[in-house]
Amino acid sequence: MKTFVIYRLGVSGGTGTLSVRIAKWLAENGFEVIYIYHLLNDISNASSMKANGVKIHCWDPSEMIGKLLALYGEKRSYMFLTYSLQEFSWIEKQRSRIPDSSSILYIVHSFGLIRGRSKPRVLGNLFREAFKSVIKKLDGNENLIFMDEKSIETTENYYKIKIYNSEQKLLRLPMYVNNFCPEKINKKYNLDCFRILTICRAEFPFKGYVMGLVRDFEKLCLKHKNLRLTIISFGENEKELREYIQSLEDRIKEKIELVGQTPYEKLEGFFEKSHLYIGMGTTLLDAANNGLPAITVKSYTYENFSSGFLHQNPHMLSADSNEKTPTTTYIEQVIEMNKKQYSELCERSNAALQSMYGIDSFMDRFLTIEPIKKETLLSRWELFVCNLRKPKFLSRR
Repeated sequence: MKTFVIYRLGVSGGTGTLSVRIAKWLAENGFEVIYIYHLLNDISNASSMKANGVKIHCWDPSEMIGKLLALYGEKRSYMFLTYSLQEFSWIEKQRSRIPDSSSILYIVHSFGLIRGRSKPRVLGNLFREAFKSVIKKLDGNENLIFMDEKSIETTENYYKIKIYNSEQKLLRLPMYVNNFCPEKINKKYNLDCFRILTICRAEFPFKGYVMGLVRDFEKLCLKHKNLRLTIISFGENEKELREYIQSLEDRIKEKIELVGQTPYEKLEGFFEKSHLYIGMGTTLLDAANNGLPAITVKSYTYENFSSGFLHQNPHMLSADSNEKTPTTTYIEQVIEMNKKQYSELCERSNAALQSMYGIDSFMDRFLTIEPIKKETLLSRWELFVCNLRKPKFLSRR
């Protein structure tokens, strides 16, 4: 039986909660699971994994394989799971020391494999060609899986390649899905105010939509007096977000609740008192799983644009890059709904989640993945290129 090793730089964010789910399922089904990270940026996620029987370690990337072998030995079969080219390459640089091992790179963002876009044209083209070679190798060896059609399409269009057998490499983000509860929806509908909720890392411009949401909320308050907005956010741009909210008129900012980093298990309380969720990524799934209708917004913008409700395009966890529809279009629809219409909307969100994101079907497919060749495919030059984008907290070491 394989020993699964999840390696990430940190523990936080949507990829952190995704790792918690995958690790929990594996541990509950008899697999040994090890989680290796470098930065403890979410104590709650780390605690959740420990409680689920996952062995977690904070190790430097340059030392992790040596420490892994010293503690667990080399006479076992290891499967490594990573979520970025950089993390994948750090594993690959050292994995030759483990006789029976393989690696999977799970692409959980539509631009996860895109490199060179921000470089000057000539340099950008060199980057593109270098990474194109890397991606073709990994694709041909069955090292890649993708969270949605958009991440596959973006990769294919940018590098002008075709992902081999792409339907089999499409594994949507997995969830433990709750049963729909009409009683909770009725209780929520009868609350005195209409509360909008969003959860995101304060990482701009990637999650810059939250600034646009605050601006839109200010306008909506002119028409709807009983609105409230809860923002759960932390990260490098948290101060910028907090200062912007503080610059608003008192009558607006008193209706906005800005909450910092919150343990995952405590999010349920915020979902219960909210009527509508705005966001992207795995938080959309969390919202639908807790009886909230969710609206999918666009990334890499300070505007607040949306592709509509999650149940309308459940395969999309962020709006298309060309989307220009104001999110307020959909917010207004929900505000104006009667109880029956609102309950039906919540039920459609839950049904979409059940049909597309159940964790059992995901794991059944995940366990069948086996790279063709187990040895490292990438040259020293290719591994070097993959490591050119060093995270800030590693650069300061």
